[in-house]
Amino acid sequence: MTPYANKKQFTEELRTALQSSIDIVETQKRLCLLYETLTQEIPCAKPFSISIIPIKEIQYSFFYTPISKEMSLQALSITNTNYQAYLWLESQEWVLNDYDRDVVTISEELSKTPLLNKRPENIRELKYLVDNNFWIFRPEHFPVFSPEKPEDTDEVLSWDNQYVLAGTSASNMEIIKRSDWDALCRRDKDW
Repeated sequence: MTPYANKKQFTEELRTALQSSIDIVETQKRLCLLYETLTQEIPCAKPFSISIIPIKEIQYSFFYTPISKEMSLQALSITNTNYQAYLWLESQEWVLNDYDRDVVTISEELSKTPLLNKRPENIRELKYLVDNNFWIFRPEHFPVFSPEKPEDTDEVLSWDNQYVLAGTSASNMEIIKRSDWDALCRRDKDW
């Protein structure tokens, strides 16, 4: 799998959003729009959740010091499949997961979400994304990896040069060699 082409632009837009505001509510709205735009560009992507939570909820799991008067009382929780980040203010500066305090670094770290690094290049990778909940089962948006269609595309969700991804739901998807698929379809037609 490879990173998405717009990852760099997304990182820049995150940086701009964080540099332009130190208000939790306003930043949450801006980040929601950015992540929503991102998932529109990846139509099968499982949506991100960006919520405002009390800072006390992450005390002792992401930072171990007492809550100081320099810290915001709220934090942003950014979650997606196998990804969770917390963003809050401390001394009027953004802090990510109690490690990063520089907006450029924070933007780069937020862009490391697994979803942005999982653009499928073949059928096996596509199936992996659906099986592991990075993508939602939306076959009408699945990419194809070869211009050459299989002989029969009924129940074919996608294909590449060697395989088809066949099925009718996420639970019954199966990778089948194209030659085996074509033979199966010919046999079914002869019945």
